[in-house]
Amino acid sequence: MLAGDPGTYAPRVLAAVLTFLLTLPVIAVIALVASRLLGVRRSWVAVVVSGVLGYLIGHGVALAAADGDATAPGYVRNVLVVALLATMTVAVAIDLMARPGSLARGDRAGLFVLPRPVADVRAKLQPLGRSREVLAVARANGFGPQLGIRRRSGEAEAEVTPVRVRLTLEQCGGMFVKLGQVLSTRTDLLPPEYCVELAKLQSGVAPAPEADMRALLERELGRPTEEVFAEFDWTPIAAASIAHAYRARLADGELDVIVKVQRPGVDVLVQRDAAVVLRLARLAQERTPWGRDLQVLDQAEEFVDGLRQELDFRIEGRNAAGIAPVAALDRVRVPATVTELTTRRVLVQERLVGRSVAEQSRFEELGVDRGALADRLIASMLRQMLDHGHYHADPHPGNVFLLDDGGLGLLDWGATGRLDPLQQSAILQIMLGAGIGDTGVLRQGVESIAVLPPDLSPDDLERALHQFLVSNVAPGAGVSASALNDLLKILTRFQIRVPREMTSLVRALVTVEGTLTVIEPGYSLADAAQRLAKERLQLPEQPDPTAQPEELVQRELVQMLPVLRQLPNRIDRISSLAERGELRTKVSLLGTEDDRRAATLLVNRLVLGLLSSGVAVASALLLAADGGVTFAGDTQVTELLGYVGLVGSGVLGLRLVAAIVRDGLN
Repeated sequence: MLAGDPGTYAPRVLAAVLTFLLTLPVIAVIALVASRLLGVRRSWVAVVVSGVLGYLIGHGVALAAADGDATAPGYVRNVLVVALLATMTVAVAIDLMARPGSLARGDRAGLFVLPRPVADVRAKLQPLGRSREVLAVARANGFGPQLGIRRRSGEAEAEVTPVRVRLTLEQCGGMFVKLGQVLSTRTDLLPPEYCVELAKLQSGVAPAPEADMRALLERELGRPTEEVFAEFDWTPIAAASIAHAYRARLADGELDVIVKVQRPGVDVLVQRDAAVVLRLARLAQERTPWGRDLQVLDQAEEFVDGLRQELDFRIEGRNAAGIAPVAALDRVRVPATVTELTTRRVLVQERLVGRSVAEQSRFEELGVDRGALADRLIASMLRQMLDHGHYHADPHPGNVFLLDDGGLGLLDWGATGRLDPLQQSAILQIMLGAGIGDTGVLRQGVESIAVLPPDLSPDDLERALHQFLVSNVAPGAGVSASALNDLLKILTRFQIRVPREMTSLVRALVTVEGTLTVIEPGYSLADAAQRLAKERLQLPEQPDPTAQPEELVQRELVQMLPVLRQLPNRIDRISSLAERGELRTKVSLLGTEDDRRAATLLVNRLVLGLLSSGVAVASALLLAADGGVTFAGDTQVTELLGYVGLVGSGVLGLRLVAAIVRDGLN
């Protein structure tokens, strides 16, 4: 028990609190100066913690050195000096305890982020229950080992079959059904039998109550439904997991429309399931060979990004409005969007009168030319991809309508793909190389957009591409969507990473190829693409042995077309630099990111090892020194610094050894 009058405890505590508050500006200055001296920006939490701890350490050390006399000469100076050094030490110690790779770098470091503990905890806990539910379903269907989960004792490993995969996704429900539907189009990732089975997945979602949908619609429009629409049929023509679609007529009576209304609360469910999908994908990629080979985390992120975009109907409206003029060039109609009535959760579009091309009887009823319709569809898709750079990414038969006037309509613009000019040029180059059977041109097209591993053998890749052309492309024929799928598999085998835009393009071509065969059975996408490519690039036919010299020259020029298209810009650039006297050559010893990362790692570890050794030697010399200033009692300052240095060098050395052991290269 403390001595003294208990009545004086409260004033003493109050005085201590006031003293601490008055020293807060001093602590802030010390923390900021220490942060500047270290040369690394930190979050405000790290700055505050290191400043407070450093000041307390400095105050304690100075008080001990003065034998408890805070009025001793030099006391304030000692507090400030020791507090500054202690603050820097604490800041570095905080960095040492941080999870590897978690420290913010560059402009992101030190930014103030308003803490939201309740929301953060809820966001982390909400997907946990769903994750356990999904894992339990997967485990019950025998997929625990495939996800890196250890089998229970006595539990047999079940055979992976397409039916079991479909049943697992169906039982998980929610966005996992949509994930299966998307995977059914990924013939570049899954065998055909899996894609066929996953294509059977149906959402099977019961319509939401009319009262809930009406309330959401009126809340988004800001007025009663009767003021906006002259007619509104509350029986949905389609009820999916994300939204319902209804028939309606605008209040002016001039336009029949389709009103797409998002299901109440679906955004929360999507965010929950998206977090679970990413968590499972990360688990599979980190713990299973197949997950690492297929880069399932990248695939999951692509799926989640697309799903989140579909939640904003304004994006779908802008997509349709942007591509409509391009589609019109090939007489393909896109429904007009009523912009003033479209919100994030409501989409109002013109109703195109027609039915899906899957209804075969409509072609005979209208007496249309199937081949001509198929030509218009593929011409429009290629124009969107290769000219406009923005295209419909999901042209399955349900989204392609045969209109009552015999025309074609493209619906559902929530999923679109984009290609930049470089990617468009590369796709043309790949099609050109396949069309003329030139492996070099095909390889140049791949290399212009792909990320190649540093140890890739060009000869091995060339031979693989040549075998691809022999196996998938007939002389004088075009390249089919299935052939492009095989090309992606070859690139994956060589660990060549192609951009997401490329996989999205191939997936769209595979989908439209299936739709074309629905419109015209036996229709060849390869032949149509070759025919359109000849019209676009004026390709010559395959040469014969008796070809005239001018024909051979023309063919060689066509093969050099991708290089010739870039040549004027390059020549102009070189001449401009030479004229200004700025033309120079540069040889980079560390030309790739992997090389730079390896060199940085080597230098950092070398410096860390030298620093640890130097501090250890200096600490040993300090401990061996005689005499010096007494710190507290019989302890000398040199002894204190020596022991602190030994601890610090030991920490640095152990950290270095741990990093080397973790690399597995020791």
